Amino acid sequence: MTAKTAAERKRAQREREAERLKRLGHRVMQLELYQGTADAIDRLCQIGGFEQPAEVITLLIHSADQIAKRDQSRFAELVSVTRHEASISEGMAQRLDTEGAAEADRLGRAEA
Repeated sequence: MTAKTAAERKRAQREREAERLKRLGHRVMQLELYQGTADAIDRLCQIGGFEQPAEVITLLIHSADQIAKRDQSRFAELVSVTRHEASISEGMAQRLDTEGAAEADRLGRAEA
């Protein structure tokens, strides 16, 4: 029996790792994040002492799954999107009305 070359050992290692990942149902997911979400993940990693964002994301997913199994209304509350109510001042509303009317008048004259 001849000794394996470094390339053969590396190839065998890659094959074993690929088989292990296949058995585990491993898959890679691409995730696009905006700055606020990236900041939230970084904050959770720091607070929880996690080195890798994938760790905290995985634990959050499993925890959310457990909540969903136990109490769907709590899960719905967990994933509900917080909406910020937008409001404008009375002065700004008047300004928009005035400028909108002026623009409409200008456009009306341009069409004539």
